[in-house]
Amino acid sequence: MEESLQEQEPVSTYNDILDLVLTIFEKNQFLKDEINKLPETQRWYAIIDALITQIIRKSSTRINIAPYYRTRLIIDLKMYWELGDDYLKISKSILGELRIIPTGLSYVLIDKEKGIIYKLIKDAQEKTSRTYNIKLEMWCTALVFNECDGVPRIYEPIYDSNGNIMGFSAELIHGKTYFDKIWSNFENFISGSANNLKTLLSIIDTLSVVHELGLIHRDIKPNNIVVTDDGRGKLIDFNLVADPIVESIPGDPPRVCGTDKYISPEIAQGVDFDHRSDLYSLGIIIYETIFQHPPFRNDSARTNLLMHVNSPIPLPQNINKKTEDFLLKVTAKNPNDRFQTAKEMKEGLQEFIEFYEVHGAYTHNSPSRSLAGNS
Repeated sequence: MEESLQEQEPVSTYNDILDLVLTIFEKNQFLKDEINKLPETQRWYAIIDALITQIIRKSSTRINIAPYYRTRLIIDLKMYWELGDDYLKISKSILGELRIIPTGLSYVLIDKEKGIIYKLIKDAQEKTSRTYNIKLEMWCTALVFNECDGVPRIYEPIYDSNGNIMGFSAELIHGKTYFDKIWSNFENFISGSANNLKTLLSIIDTLSVVHELGLIHRDIKPNNIVVTDDGRGKLIDFNLVADPIVESIPGDPPRVCGTDKYISPEIAQGVDFDHRSDLYSLGIIIYETIFQHPPFRNDSARTNLLMHVNSPIPLPQNINKKTEDFLLKVTAKNPNDRFQTAKEMKEGLQEFIEFYEVHGAYTHNSPSRSLAGNS
């Protein structure tokens, strides 16, 4: 790298440092070529860390990059390389801690200081189809929010420099995912699991609104439920929603979509489905709450899909009849054998929680959770 910092003015703020690094980065073709050669897992931390080291070496008295700044520079340069200047406009507005979570279709930027998340389309090369998913998520989340507070508030769409939508901003829900809550119940398992099941009651209320609006979420899973500090559940990620009105719009995700460990048998088969598909996925979460793992957890997604269609859920031999009957109903292969509405499911879950808090899941209240097996 030949770019010298001798003529640069002293820099102080993070954005000053970022601009300085970007200036050098853009002028260094060798660096860009090296980035393209390296595997994805090594690419950014190796190259950008070397870039930052050289900047410090050439300007040790003029610039002081704190460890946090160093980490954020790596993140920002990686995102800039993929999303361009449109990303920088958002990043530079985040003055406090920045967290980025890659998801299947997008990146989620978290600004804790302002209580805002920014959800951005992940791959600019596939904006046509993914713009549809982002618009669908904004529209459906806002529609549900108008009826209840069980989803985040959507603030506004985010447009790129060409006027095309590239994401949106929304309320940051402070709390943990339901997945994290499931795995925090080792000391007092029954009471902790019962409290988690009570959280699902608020999710069922939200699903009732979703279904009354004619929507089907299609991706109910623990990581799409955020549990607030007061124990209420918020449902997120409406980018795979099915709606009869928009089902035929180009770019809609394929009918077989969702998460393989929680998908309903009817969606797994690619046949007609309705709101009871969401109730099945919630039933799988109830199973996981009690046994701390979903019934089908193979490495192969295809195997999990087939097992949702063909295999009975594994249950331990010493499970009590009340728990067995309830789990078989909420995870029934035939939609007609499940609870038919979210309201019915809420009533059934409330009754089960009352029993579970007293008796647990086993005939002698023995915590043999592992006996549910790894199918």
